[in-house]
Amino acid sequence: DPADMAQAGRAIAGAKSAGASLVVVCLHAHHWDPDWTVTPAWLTEVSRSLIDAGADMVVGHGAPVLQGVSFHAGKP
Repeated sequence: DPADMAQAGRAIAGAKSAGASLVVVCLHAHHWDPDWTVTPAWLTEVSRSLIDAGADMVVGHGAPVLQGVSFHAGKP
């Protein structure tokens, strides 16, 4: 949702302007690919947008399996 992404961007910017040296965004969701071991494309897209907005790391939780780590712009 564009409004949610804008709000997240403002929160990231606020944390950075308040002096945070590390901003970690944690996403909880239960909307997964049929194969739970595969990170869904929508989550990768949202995570990359959050990194582009200034987050230093995006961590997802909700799927009851361990999924892989990927990097965007040098950040996990």
